[in-house]
Amino acid sequence: MVNRGTIDLEKKVNDYVNLNSRIRYPIIEDLLTHTSGYHAFIPLFSSIWVLISKGFNKKNIYQNLNEDWLYQSLKKIRPLRKRKYRYSDYNYAVLALIIQTIEQRPYKQVIIDYIQSEIGMTNTFYGSEAQTKNHKYSWLWEDNNPFLASGGLFSTIEDMLLFLNFQLQNQERLNISHAKYHRTNINRDVYTGFSWNSFYKGKFYWHIGGQGYYRSYVLFDLKKEISIVILSTVDVDIQHVSRLGSSLYRNAKRNPASLQNFFEIYKGLTT
Repeated sequence: MVNRGTIDLEKKVNDYVNLNSRIRYPIIEDLLTHTSGYHAFIPLFSSIWVLISKGFNKKNIYQNLNEDWLYQSLKKIRPLRKRKYRYSDYNYAVLALIIQTIEQRPYKQVIIDYIQSEIGMTNTFYGSEAQTKNHKYSWLWEDNNPFLASGGLFSTIEDMLLFLNFQLQNQERLNISHAKYHRTNINRDVYTGFSWNSFYKGKFYWHIGGQGYYRSYVLFDLKKEISIVILSTVDVDIQHVSRLGSSLYRNAKRNPASLQNFFEIYKGLTT
């Protein structure tokens, strides 16, 4: 959209959505780099019993929210003015609202059309109530939940590798999303791009996520052209997935053939 000129990263949220004129809204770049001043939104009163008794995994903490709720909350919430890195799912929900306002069609349709036509990710889809209501590993996702943009996309190893290889093959086209904008506060050497994390002197990027009992880790190295994807359907600590991904990357960087040999041997043994 930036390349087409339909969105300007320096414009504010209220330049695209009619909101409260008394609030100083962040710019689009702030949303993309999680420096908007918005905190992660958790509807505490509706979720507290589930969180205490069963933990985060048992229930979607954004359940029963819709686009009208998001629009009304944007009119009330005042983001912090200090541009400090704070990872927030709310940023994704706001970005989705802006994109569908500009495109004049549902955000989910915009994304699915793009990843299928441009990248070829034909086995990737957004969760829906029909698909997730009986799925024991997933949060329940209603069709109009604005937080689908923050974690409701379901995919496969093959499609995720297509996505990461797209990053490698379109560096010039995607350079603004790979730029290193702000330190993340977690580590002085770690910077954020458009939701990608990267070491300041490194040429590799990673992201960690999860919802329900799903955990995921992705990494791509622009210089060595290495892609790593881990999709886990077990309730494990996110840091464990991160350490496993980092270990695979270090192994692939030292000897690219070693991992392939391992999987070929493993395949032969299991067959």
